[in-house]
Amino acid sequence: MDSRNIQEYPKGTLFEVTAVEKKTGEHGEYGVACVSTVIGGKRETGKIRLSANAMAGFQTEPPCLLLYCGTRQGRSGRTFVDVAVTKLPESAKPESMEEVAENWRKMSFTALKGLMQIQPLDNFPKHTVFIYKDPRKRLLRKGATEESLVVDFETMVRDEYWTGSLVIPKRLEEQVFRQNIGILLWRGPKTSPKDGRVYNDVVIMDIDSADSFANLTPA
Repeated sequence: MDSRNIQEYPKGTLFEVTAVEKKTGEHGEYGVACVSTVIGGKRETGKIRLSANAMAGFQTEPPCLLLYCGTRQGRSGRTFVDVAVTKLPESAKPESMEEVAENWRKMSFTALKGLMQIQPLDNFPKHTVFIYKDPRKRLLRKGATEESLVVDFETMVRDEYWTGSLVIPKRLEEQVFRQNIGILLWRGPKTSPKDGRVYNDVVIMDIDSADSFANLTPA
């Protein structure tokens, strides 16, 4: 079965991935994934070709979900395919992947990308309040040598419910690991009067003392 380049699909296409294989061609390494998706209300099943850069996003094994986010420009000026890959929610079974994907396709592209990618704080408006849980340390990219502090989050942005993973400053590690769940308020970037360094102004609260934010938890 012939494969299609992922760039032939519209930005925001969400694929259900059942298998992925690394290959080597005349232009170097690439990947071929067995996928299903929905285009214009019609279900399509087949294979897609993924660049080496896109393949670097596979930190999880199929079955999983892949979001085509279009292209982006790297520091060198080269254009790269931008994808987000995530495993199924822990409560979902592999056979329910189609149902999970159908529900996620109802979300806006921005919200879905936020769900599937680890987000930096400055992707959100100032004074955003997050419910966070499951703090852990992990490498964010292939070849990275220093682990970052990551949490799962829930929040509301312009009346839209968002969930996903969030990178937070390592200086908060001891405070965050003290409890598995809590409230995080990001007040925006702040400049240190001592050395002029710009940093993220974050307040961590115990969830038991943050009853005023309880309405962020979805029913």
